[in-house]
Amino acid sequence: MKTRFEVGQNEKHVVEVSASMWTALVEIMIDGREVTSTHQIGLSSKSYKFSVGDKEKHKVEAKIGGIVSPWVELFVDGKLLGFSEGKLLGVGENSQLNDPLIIILMILTVVAVGMLLSYLVMLAT
Repeated sequence: MKTRFEVGQNEKHVVEVSASMWTALVEIMIDGREVTSTHQIGLSSKSYKFSVGDKEKHKVEAKIGGIVSPWVELFVDGKLLGFSEGKLLGVGENSQLNDPLIIILMILTVVAVGMLLSYLVMLAT
């Protein structure tokens, strides 16, 4: 899932959040500059805090969670600016199917299940 938020009134900044529950990778960028790249494993949500702005300073908190489909809440100066939720399947910018690694993992899973079923049928006969 990838989402973006605009922060600031006069001094505008773009906060981009990318989170994949499949690969557990979380990346946060401000104005195209990476501020966080980490793996978030587990069922609980996690907060990432940072500052934005030079003349117009803001405290930003990105709260990321989700079990199957990731979600992001973005707070600016303690107030909720926006919420975004990814899609497990489907089409669109927030679909997990936009990640080539996810597509490869899904294909490998289908092949492995097919091989297992073939093996079980062979054992039964």
